[in-house]
Amino acid sequence: MRKAIFILSWLLLLAGGFSLWRGGSDYWQSVSSQKEEALQWENQNPQATSADASPVGNSAHLRQASLQPGARYAKGDSIARLSIPRLSATLYVLEGTDDKDLKRGPGHMEGTVMPGSEGNCVIAGHRDTHFRVLKNISKGDEIVVQSRQGTYRYRVTGTSVVAPENTDSLQPTAKGVLNLITCFPFDYVGSAPRRFVVHADLIQS
Repeated sequence: MRKAIFILSWLLLLAGGFSLWRGGSDYWQSVSSQKEEALQWENQNPQATSADASPVGNSAHLRQASLQPGARYAKGDSIARLSIPRLSATLYVLEGTDDKDLKRGPGHMEGTVMPGSEGNCVIAGHRDTHFRVLKNISKGDEIVVQSRQGTYRYRVTGTSVVAPENTDSLQPTAKGVLNLITCFPFDYVGSAPRRFVVHADLIQS
């Protein structure tokens, strides 16, 4: 009996150590990937020194973003810089939402419109790394999304907690909206059972 307890204790310690190592590895990978994306973004967009100082997207910008030939990217490409000024948060968004992409940063969901376009732009991210900041977001917060087509501002209209099978936030829309999606609860251990969605409308000049 003592031997069985001893072995079980060591197995639990090993499992705990592995979980800590795995969590730490994912965290540092997310941090280093965002630093690399930031450097790449600044090198490719030297004029983009401050998203907050850039002009607000208007109707002409919306049409340009929708029709711009370069507005579509390959999976894994860095497509935008997303900032939440009140939370002092800046994140670099990649094209694609598979596990490999989401380890590097928030991912733009393929098949949804690009930032600034008329329609529904969906960006997903992990709750325990890049999108953990969303736990502190509030209605009325501004979200600034800067792409190579322009800079666009969204206003948070609310948040919701839904089941994974609820796809309302993925549906096409007539007006420009942004939906940020992550898992919920934020402090849940293991695979979180629900989804947290931030809803925002494009601010038009």
